[in-house]
Amino acid sequence: MTTVSITGHARSAMLSCLEQAARAELRASSYTALRHVRCCVSDGRIVLCGTVPSFYLKQMAQCLLHRQLGGELQIANRLEVETCQTAPRRTGASHAAGRGGAEQRGRSAATEAGPGSQ
Repeated sequence: MTTVSITGHARSAMLSCLEQAARAELRASSYTALRHVRCCVSDGRIVLCGTVPSFYLKQMAQCLLHRQLGGELQIANRLEVETCQTAPRRTGASHAAGRGGAEQRGRSAATEAGPGSQ
């Protein structure tokens, strides 16, 4: 196997082409979330940035580029997986009303039992 060293302008042009090819592959992905992944070339490797909804898609972004651009390509996968903070939370008036209802029920039971029954 022969190793070729590329320097100067030719290396810069090659890395620019690699970056454009990586962006094109991600934009053409059948996975919608991967179309929004950012990438750049830094220190001779592709760096993936942004957020994706799952660890599966984080891995798929990397696999896609390896498969389409060459297995010897170095990729720094800095994608972040979105956290599950989408569950509805009880806040404000609804939270206070829910708590107030429980407190009211507790007071009613204590009142019905009468003083000194505790």
